[in-house]
Amino acid sequence: LLENHTLHLIVLAKQKIFGKIVKAGAVGVPSFLIPFVSSVYAPFLAKKEIGISTAAVGSFSETERNELHRNDLVQLQTLLGNKKYLVGEEPTAVDCAALGLLGASYYAIPSAR
Repeated sequence: LLENHTLHLIVLAKQKIFGKIVKAGAVGVPSFLIPFVSSVYAPFLAKKEIGISTAAVGSFSETERNELHRNDLVQLQTLLGNKKYLVGEEPTAVDCAALGLLGASYYAIPSAR
């Protein structure tokens, strides 16, 4: 659920800001090349990532994707229930992945709040 569905919904929600993401990730690139790199690489990255995520999730409108994402979060909430952690009595990698995706959801998809 988390890595094969929710993550791809977040990627699709961030498709409008791929240029900013590329600029932020341009570590080690001389500052005068960053606008060029982001203008050339961002569309390439966006097309590739959107294709992968659309193949994983399906082709839906933004409203439908937001509803799917909301349903994923409700399922995660249901799975957690009254437990402190998703799996077992101590935090695991699954709990860390869930927390990271919840943070990304909060900032990437306003309707997920």
